[in-house]
Amino acid sequence: MVELDIASTTSKQQRRLKLLFVNLSSVIVIVYIYCRKSIRTDQVRMVVPAAEESDACRVILKAKTRKLVRKRLDFERLPRTLLPSHYEIYIEPDYTTCETYKGITALTITVTDVVKVLKLSAVGLEILEVTYEDEAKKQVLRSVEITVDDENELMTVEFERGLLPGNGTLSILFLGRIQDNMKGFFRTKYSTVEGEERYAFGTHFEPNYARHAFPCLDEPDFKATFDVSLVVPKNRTGLSNMPIVNESPLESNRKNYRILKFETTPVMPTYLLAFVIGEYDILEAITEGGVIIRAFTPPGKKFQGEFGLRVAVKCLEFYTNYFDIPYPLPKLDLVPFSSFSSGYSYKPIFFSFYAVLQFHG
Repeated sequence: MVELDIASTTSKQQRRLKLLFVNLSSVIVIVYIYCRKSIRTDQVRMVVPAAEESDACRVILKAKTRKLVRKRLDFERLPRTLLPSHYEIYIEPDYTTCETYKGITALTITVTDVVKVLKLSAVGLEILEVTYEDEAKKQVLRSVEITVDDENELMTVEFERGLLPGNGTLSILFLGRIQDNMKGFFRTKYSTVEGEERYAFGTHFEPNYARHAFPCLDEPDFKATFDVSLVVPKNRTGLSNMPIVNESPLESNRKNYRILKFETTPVMPTYLLAFVIGEYDILEAITEGGVIIRAFTPPGKKFQGEFGLRVAVKCLEFYTNYFDIPYPLPKLDLVPFSSFSSGYSYKPIFFSFYAVLQFHG
């Protein structure tokens, strides 16, 4: 009986070794094929020169570029010559075409060494102007050349002279295209009660898509705080990680729009940032710990969010007590989109309609 058990065990071990060998062989073949394909797919990239500011909210991205032949580079981390501490981000969509937007990123950084060429993360953006001003006001520098390499998701900025070590503000004026592929700042269609089709706007920055929406240092260890300002029509809702701290009207010829400024976020990586612009009905509840939870639904469908809101309150209370860790933000928003697959609990949680709304009948 013992001999049979030993034989059976040996046979099982042999089968496991054979299966492991087959799996390893398959992985090696797949990696080899992928590397061969990557080598053959080098493409021509573009250089974006610095340009004068234009009416960005009414202009679809133009081909003001000159071409640069550049092969795909091996993966390389961004240099640690710039260390971010705070972002001020301004986003102004073109609500006429719903295709483009104007943006400003003011990035508070620490320069660790004398550097003349800066490298940041950026994809598919048209950079209009870059300036740097140090905290002591000892130098104000403008860029002399700006390169956007979409293949390697890299933006390179060269200044007239080197930036000195210390703290300063890097300001970037840019144009972006509102995406349909759910990378970066994207749009999604919805229908009103009357059947009219409209667009809502949201963000998807995980794992490394923030660079599709605004120039940044888009790596997880480059953590910072964020101030977000959105230009939003008066009949739309604007959301971000934090509550609204200030609302101000635009200039007199655009009375139907206002600027929503949100409170400063905790220190976090770029992929946790989020903002939303859309038309919603709102349901609200408060947990035992005082966290405001809101469920947003399409207009006229508020009843479909009641169940999801009750579940969210119970879940947040349960996990807060279970782990004995309070939820770190003052609010939690549940926002449905007609096409979305996942979210994260440190920002507004995005769902597909079917994941958060309860359909009756």
